[in-house]
Amino acid sequence: WGDEVITLEEYNKQQKEKEDKEIIDILDSTEQLKSSDFEDLLV
Repeated sequence: WGDEVITLEEYNKQQKEKEDKEIIDILDSTEQLKSSDFEDLLV
């Protein structure tokens, strides 16, 4: 049971990593949109 209790520090670290990953995912998809021709998107 003690293993399930995470410290506030650990929780904050996990949240930050999750947010960082989401930001990276968004940036990646934005880059893909910019790099692909808009012609392709309109089809």
